[in-house]
Amino acid sequence: MASQGETLREKASRLMNEYEALGARPGGESAYAEAMTTYQQLLGEHPGDARLHLEYGYLQECHGRNLIRAAAGCYERAIELDPGWDKPHYQLIFARSALHESERVIELYKQRLAAAPDQIREYRFLAGAYLRSGALDEAGRVIAAGRTLNPATTCCWRPRPNSSTPPAAGRRHSRHGGRSNNATPKTSAPTS
Repeated sequence: MASQGETLREKASRLMNEYEALGARPGGESAYAEAMTTYQQLLGEHPGDARLHLEYGYLQECHGRNLIRAAAGCYERAIELDPGWDKPHYQLIFARSALHESERVIELYKQRLAAAPDQIREYRFLAGAYLRSGALDEAGRVIAAGRTLNPATTCCWRPRPNSSTPPAAGRRHSRHGGRSNNATPKTSAPTS
């Protein structure tokens, strides 16, 4: 595929375009690996070239999205295999949010809540999806609805002193890998 007289910069750009087009399909990973080596060589020769840094960053961003998309597939499979385990639901919400696919999980958890309106965990999932998408008003409504189901629960967050808004981090987490129906995730990292 390389043409005669192709410069190293042209090769890097071509490989990046191939990887972007192929992604996880056959040939994508080899184009990515070769592009990485090519960009590293170019950056070694031209460390002050802003365009090279931009292109190299974009190559890595594309690769990261492909890896996150693969992770989302793993979380979906984990949910199929163990529907009672909360942790893969939260990981799926985080992954889809990172891919800017929040609407996809919001719709999923709206459907799940509609199918099981008596399950507090479904309120947690939907509120979490709204929070990750930045839809704070919608998250607040879901949290309020969850609290009517069980007023004693903290539903989706533990309130901070002097604060009426949910924290962005610091959610409670079960010692049992997120399998507790009363816990929300502490971090987005999987637990063993």
